[in-house]
Amino acid sequence: MNVLQTFSEKLIAAGLTNQVSLVATGCLGPCRAGANVLVFHPATAAEGGVWYMTVDPSDIDAIISEHLVGGVPYADKVAPDEIWQ
Repeated sequence: MNVLQTFSEKLIAAGLTNQVSLVATGCLGPCRAGANVLVFHPATAAEGGVWYMTVDPSDIDAIISEHLVGGVPYADKVAPDEIWQ
């Protein structure tokens, strides 16, 4: 199962489809660090969102529970600033 499909299924199971928009895109850059996930959450909106890199389906539960529900980014997959340079 891919990241998008897993996210979709997990958001449905968590009852978050009315609170979270899941949008498929092309590469958000840098593609070598994909799959990339960008999360805009009210708790982290001032920072412009949080970028996750090298996300695989096994990371999605933690991103949902820690960040989407808890408001705290899942530190294990947050992309470092250097990746964008």
